Amino acid sequence: MVQGLVSSGSLSNIRVLDLTRVWAGPLATRVMGDFGADIIKISDPRVQLLSSNGLNHKLNRNKRNIGIRLDIDEGREILLGLVRKSDVIVENFRPRVMRNLNIDYEVLKTVKPDIIFVSMP
Repeated sequence: MVQGLVSSGSLSNIRVLDLTRVWAGPLATRVMGDFGADIIKISDPRVQLLSSNGLNHKLNRNKRNIGIRLDIDEGREILLGLVRKSDVIVENFRPRVMRNLNIDYEVLKTVKPDIIFVSMP
């Protein structure tokens, strides 16, 4: 049954913004990508990704990647433009980080009222 869901691309009409780090978040969005979702991985361009790391490749397969500085106005505007065209946001920052960056759910729902916002540990 799961194989049929994967091969049919049951999430193929869904765009997900992936603001996750470390393990659980990237794995969750990878599974969404496996089911056909369009995953856009948002990374800080100042942080060097371990692109040659096998684990990084496994966690971030089926994803497009863009480097955006979320701590500056221009970066937030780029993110808000992506939010307007997306269905789901998944983040796993420490508590208060999204609010301090002024991109928490209260802000994002004014940009796209039907956005699904997933905040995970």
